[in-house]
Amino acid sequence: MGKGLGGSVRWRVYLYGLPAMGWGAFLMVTALSPSLGPIEDIDIVSHQDKIVHFAQYFILAFLTFFAVVRGTRRSRDFQLKVTIGAVIAYGIALELLQVLVPERDMSMFDIMANMAGAIVGAYVAQAVLEPVALRKD
Repeated sequence: MGKGLGGSVRWRVYLYGLPAMGWGAFLMVTALSPSLGPIEDIDIVSHQDKIVHFAQYFILAFLTFFAVVRGTRRSRDFQLKVTIGAVIAYGIALELLQVLVPERDMSMFDIMANMAGAIVGAYVAQAVLEPVALRKD
């Protein structure tokens, strides 16, 4: 008792996971809504779509790793594997669900960009958040 809202491991996962859950919800809405219209037709650079997928899942992995680090006391190796696995599974699931949405289709190249973003994002988060991972509460 007396630890407050951020004291228990369960509440820390929820509390620190809010940004990741919010970003994941944003990704779900954009991935599972019919075509976004003319904005999708704007090509600024070559392979722009894959760059966007990479960046989206990089951010999701970074936020997820932060939540896992702050929410569990498991080894860093475990935290990294959980983050990468969860984000990749989420990306694959959203890509597969696009088959059910009019004007959307599944793309293996999008899945690969999502996976690359998840892996790089998790490793960058691990490097950047090293002091957080070692901090004792």
